[in-house]
Amino acid sequence: MMRNIFCFLLACILSTQLSAQSDEINISAAFSQSLALRITSNANNTWTFATISDYSSDKMADSYFEVASSTNFNVDVSFTPFANAEGDELNLKNLSYRVRVPVASSGEQGSRWDFGPINTSNKGGKNAKDHYSGVHYATTTPRTIITPGSDGNAGAYDENVFYLRLRLGNPTHSRDPAINLPILLDQNIAPGVYTCTVTLEAIPVIL
Repeated sequence: MMRNIFCFLLACILSTQLSAQSDEINISAAFSQSLALRITSNANNTWTFATISDYSSDKMADSYFEVASSTNFNVDVSFTPFANAEGDELNLKNLSYRVRVPVASSGEQGSRWDFGPINTSNKGGKNAKDHYSGVHYATTTPRTIITPGSDGNAGAYDENVFYLRLRLGNPTHSRDPAINLPILLDQNIAPGVYTCTVTLEAIPVIL
């Protein structure tokens, strides 16, 4: 009887000495950048200057654009020469622009995003509707108009809504030392259809 009990206890002790078993799951995740810019309104603007009143004032349009990005980004803008089919060119400084950002959709300036360097003496600001930069004049050299803020500007389209307010022949250009042009009426512009292409480019930024 004692022998049988001893054998039973020995079998129990051996069973508790089995080692733990394990296996592994390997995870691999590939990350690639996603960056897209789209113009959502006024991709084509046509202005007609036919009267003395037209030549003495200006024409203006707002072109909205949005950016969806998995990384922080800058937005650059550049312009082609403003020329007609005969090769006559309109001084590109006649075309000015101001960047505006709707307050509701794009957060606070300096947090999610910021304006690029302002290259004229005019100041930007903010009202109930949007933030706005100073006035820039068009150039063929790309200029940065939007940069990441301290919190970064990666996000979906509805988080990165901007618009470019384009203005041709602003009478106040003569008072801006960076532009310093008379009104269109005083520039002896050759007749014709003048065209200019505006390029907006989103560029990834690593902070």
